[in-house]
Amino acid sequence: MKSNNHESIEDLFPFYALGSLSDDERERVEVYLDENPEAQERLREMMEVASALAYVPEPLKPPAQLKERLLDEIRARPREPQTARRTPIAEGRIIGWFGRNRAATALAILGLFVAATSAFWAVTRNAQIVELRAELAGLEATISQQNEIISRISLPGVQAVDVLATNEGSQAGGRLFVDPEAPSGVLFVWGLAPLSPEESYQVWLIAGENPVSAGFLPIQDQGGSVHLIEASRALQPFDAIGVSIEPVGGSDLPIGPIVLFAGLAD
Repeated sequence: MKSNNHESIEDLFPFYALGSLSDDERERVEVYLDENPEAQERLREMMEVASALAYVPEPLKPPAQLKERLLDEIRARPREPQTARRTPIAEGRIIGWFGRNRAATALAILGLFVAATSAFWAVTRNAQIVELRAELAGLEATISQQNEIISRISLPGVQAVDVLATNEGSQAGGRLFVDPEAPSGVLFVWGLAPLSPEESYQVWLIAGENPVSAGFLPIQDQGGSVHLIEASRALQPFDAIGVSIEPVGGSDLPIGPIVLFAGLAD
């Protein structure tokens, strides 16, 4: 049976493992350890658990009074005399470890908390990585589109055509960069008014009385947009380009008002 003095010293083991003892307390523990080799093994187990604290990303600093309060609570609990009894080996090891020191049991529970906290931070970190990868993919797509736009408007033979608003007083406008002999072009627009969720801006290439849809304008800040036009044939046969307001999903033919228009014929 351990004396009360020995039990009092071993109550300091968890705080020794956490490095929160005063110099006087640490010296008392180390003198005790030199005289009690068996106690060294018990302290080693606690320090292994305490070492996991280093892996918590943002540890919280406990209040200064926590150590004294825990010690007061431990010392205030009645200690039952230990009686020798025979137990199975496995059961004896478990009971022996937890029975030697209540503070050690608390430290073991703390170790489980550390493991759970580390798992939580790992899941959070993985979610952040997925989010960052999605943002990176979006940036790469934007850069790729910008490079495509620059390459198209820089080609020899590309012409710039002003696209004008059909309503007098409208601040909307645009410019089409196109090579008449190529099946593609780049349309820049600005100043378009915001639409309701049920509406969209649809682009049309017009040949005589036959308009052909050339996609939709995703409106950005200040009513601006950049649209890559892809046609099934060279744009030279088309007489004009227009932008109309259509239901979401588009129309087979323009049924809404045309807000931007430009002629393409020489």
